[in-house]
Amino acid sequence: MNNIYVPIIIFLDTDNKINYERISEMISKYKNKGIKNFFIESDNYNTSNLNCLNYYNKIFKILPENSNVIIDLVLNQYFGLDEIIKKIEKHNNLAFSLNISAKFVEDYKKNKNYISKYLNKNITLYLEMAPQALKHIEVNNLVKKNNINGIILLTDYDPDLDINKIEIYKKNNRNLEIIYKSDDLFLTALRNNNSIISTYSFILMEEFNKIWNSYKNGNNIKAVIFQEKLNKKLRVLKKFNYYDVLKFYYEESEKCFLKEGDCSSIELNKEEKNKLIEIFN
Repeated sequence: MNNIYVPIIIFLDTDNKINYERISEMISKYKNKGIKNFFIESDNYNTSNLNCLNYYNKIFKILPENSNVIIDLVLNQYFGLDEIIKKIEKHNNLAFSLNISAKFVEDYKKNKNYISKYLNKNITLYLEMAPQALKHIEVNNLVKKNNINGIILLTDYDPDLDINKIEIYKKNNRNLEIIYKSDDLFLTALRNNNSIISTYSFILMEEFNKIWNSYKNGNNIKAVIFQEKLNKKLRVLKKFNYYDVLKFYYEESEKCFLKEGDCSSIELNKEEKNKLIEIFN
């Protein structure tokens, strides 16, 4: 399933330092499942740590050589972008992309001139934004004239997302990659030759495989049914803290990469545990 990007989860030791051994375990699990696209989020752990070049360096050494990586940078991180660019250019074995966040139109307009100086550097850029922001940003002009590889859509910001309108940008720019930041739209992404950034594919890989195989074999009805079943589970999972879900998954199925010391969060009550047991069974 080469159209799925997965987030690199940051694990911490008891002294609050990044545990790269645990991250390496996680990446190996993904690799064994055939996933080679990774997404490093700015808010996954701590912005200042994700700006640390030492962190990037260590992550690159852990990733498979044929990995595709998108680093999520927010506007207040741009002060260090030049230094990051110089460093990552040495990692030519990685298909590496920088993600410019344009979640809020006013932020984009305010920083437009500052952002523009990075548009023609020897890097690949993605624009990350809510779908309704597209009409306020000159996407077609930006893509045609600059080194923008794709658009990452924060679909949770737009419950009335019109996929057809989004596809117009691809028709005008054939090489443009559209990525939905949503597990709910996996089948939609397959149909339109797009990608997703998935939060839950690791623990629900069987469900994703059912959608993938049904679609690949031309059974669209089954694919829709499996996507609906997946979405039903996702609605429940989203009510919980992500690390709580992963920890519980490990405890119940013994298939997850998490260990007891990786999460220190509130204990789930009996009702919450029953809801998760129903999903994992």
